[in-house]
Amino acid sequence: MAKRLKKDKCVDDILSGLRKQLEEEYKFTIRDLKEQVRQTSVHNESLRNENQELHLRIRELRKQLEREQLKEREIKKKDYTIHNLQCDIEELRNESRRLRKSFSFRFGWTLTAPFRIAYEFSRRKKIIVYVKGAMLFATKPFFMLSSLNRRNFKVLLYAIKTEPPGQIISNMKKMMKDPKKASKEATKELQNCPGTHTAGRSAIDLAIAENADTHVFLDDCTVMENRVQISGWALSKHGVKTIEVFLNGEFLGSARHGQRRPDLKKVFPGIKNAENSGFTFNRIHQPGTSAENAGKIEVIVRVTDKKNGKSQISKKVPLLKNDINLIKPDKITLDEDIKILTNQKAIELTDVSVSVVIPTKNAGPEFDNLLKTLIGQKGFKEIEVIIVDSGSTDKTIEAAKHHGVNVVGIKPEEFTHSYARNLGAEQAKNDFLFFTVQDAMPSSLYFLYLMHYRLKREGVEVVTCTETPRADSDLFYRVTNRNHYRFLDVINQDKLFSYPGTDDHITLRKNAQLSDIGLLIKRELFMKYKYRLDYGEDLDLGMRLVKDGHTLLYAGTVKIIHSHKRVPYYYLRRGLVDSLYLKIRFKDFQYPNVKLEDVILEIPALYNELIHIIENKLEKLDDFTNHEQLDCTQELEAFQYKPAVRTTMLRKSEIVDDETYDFISELNEKAGQIDAENYNSNKVVVAGMINYSHILNTYMLDHYSRMSNETIREYANALIRIFALLTGAYMGYCYLNDSDNPAAIEIYKKLKMNV
Repeated sequence: MAKRLKKDKCVDDILSGLRKQLEEEYKFTIRDLKEQVRQTSVHNESLRNENQELHLRIRELRKQLEREQLKEREIKKKDYTIHNLQCDIEELRNESRRLRKSFSFRFGWTLTAPFRIAYEFSRRKKIIVYVKGAMLFATKPFFMLSSLNRRNFKVLLYAIKTEPPGQIISNMKKMMKDPKKASKEATKELQNCPGTHTAGRSAIDLAIAENADTHVFLDDCTVMENRVQISGWALSKHGVKTIEVFLNGEFLGSARHGQRRPDLKKVFPGIKNAENSGFTFNRIHQPGTSAENAGKIEVIVRVTDKKNGKSQISKKVPLLKNDINLIKPDKITLDEDIKILTNQKAIELTDVSVSVVIPTKNAGPEFDNLLKTLIGQKGFKEIEVIIVDSGSTDKTIEAAKHHGVNVVGIKPEEFTHSYARNLGAEQAKNDFLFFTVQDAMPSSLYFLYLMHYRLKREGVEVVTCTETPRADSDLFYRVTNRNHYRFLDVINQDKLFSYPGTDDHITLRKNAQLSDIGLLIKRELFMKYKYRLDYGEDLDLGMRLVKDGHTLLYAGTVKIIHSHKRVPYYYLRRGLVDSLYLKIRFKDFQYPNVKLEDVILEIPALYNELIHIIENKLEKLDDFTNHEQLDCTQELEAFQYKPAVRTTMLRKSEIVDDETYDFISELNEKAGQIDAENYNSNKVVVAGMINYSHILNTYMLDHYSRMSNETIREYANALIRIFALLTGAYMGYCYLNDSDNPAAIEIYKKLKMNV
């Protein structure tokens, strides 16, 4: 027993010793751990301080970078200013040389007729003509002559060339001898004068032909089997009372007067309310199917002023066999759409499956959201997504595989718009195909349901939708987009398209337009037709469908979000491709008969003039509400009549990309072989620029009540993009008219590359 107790005591001692030893080790361990924690905390604090210092340093570096970038921009802007001042000096030198050379020639002749003429040269090189002391406005190529000799012509406009001066004398003498004959010749000359603005040209024709106080002109006149659509303008210095429309002598009704026409205010500055002189007439009517209606129908528009003075215009137009069927968005349909979109109405799950086909290449970070939105579309049995990728190097394919998307790969050199979409359609397994693009976004999770709902309601097999631009889209894209939908007449309304019975390119495009941005079509129908062109494949598909008797639905009330922010050089190339496509696709497409030597001096000069307008007018404007301050058409019209001179130096601007500037520079170098003194140009590009400016100004008037500095800058950018688009278009026309010219071929190959 004693031994056992002794043994237990020894065990207790050993355990006690071990316990003490462990406690000591634990204390040291705890102490070490605490020390390590303290050191770690100190280290973390040091890292935090270093991190804060780094953040401060990064912030300072960013501010420094911003300051450097700002300085660089300022230096660049100063360089541009110095360069542009040098351009001004060079232009003044050239003008001085030209005036010195021609002064004795210009002023070395007199007239024996009983009137005197004197020339005044302003900066815009206007020519002011005085007849018997009365100042009359005159610019190349139009002369306004008033109270000429003893003949009582209140207004007589005559198109004559200002070079040489002897031609002016002979034309004036001719008018003095036989005013009636001169008036007829003037009308004929104006009708053959290319590049004249529509409003100004029609105003001139009317002033010569009628010599009246009341004027009327038709911009558009369409007579279909069940609808008459007319638009134009009418004005009188006494005020317009009524505008009556007659069809083959039958009174149809009165047109609605008061549409905005700011272009006419410039043509008729002395007539009150000229800017509100537009009218429209849209009436459901059946002309009948008699023999006389089988050919052309006579449309008469009669204007009565407030003093019962009358003026009328008549026009014979063909009867179109089929109407462009307008589907007005009735209240029931709109209410249903709103209830569906706000979850107030449950949608019925259809037994329909849709395959979405998207061509891709480096789709960007938003592509993942697009796939989520497409896969999450409600109301369908199945949504399949197929992408046809042509060599993406970003995370496009990774995002597609993450969402279980079917990926079809092709080589970059194999890509065409038609081939990629056809290949995706062949891989599809569902009843319907929906074609879209990688940078579009459905406006809701019910987008496809609303598309299919309209397709089913109207009993068609194809439906396409309209685009609504993103918030950051540029002004030019918004203007061209809205102008396109105005042309199709689908702004916030649906339309059925069918074959109009004629193949002229305007009417056919109005009745067959489809859009790859959002197109829902039965797979069986698509596989029968497929896409077949490298460019304009959607319009080509629509034209083939309507010609074979199919009806298309253009859903203007369904929107898909899509827009681009393109540099001017893109539009320059796009202009060339568009002009070539229209000529190849439509046999009746009429394009200007111009060659490269006809516009090669005009385009660089117009470029310089635009930069001058932007720097000396637009950039000096501040926030304002008067839209007329923004209007640049007056400056462009003045430039239209400047004599042609060679541009020795091109201006520079931040809003012009390097590729566009380099192209205009190369064009200007090619112009060095042109003899500027004997150069005769109708300035067709300037005339087109004026027409586009009217469209731009109308959009600004409709959508902006106040102009901020950012809006003014967008307006300037839009002007440069319009110029680029027109330049590309006329490069295409030059190639079509002179395809053997080595310079035209070189330009064509450069702009057409990789489009």
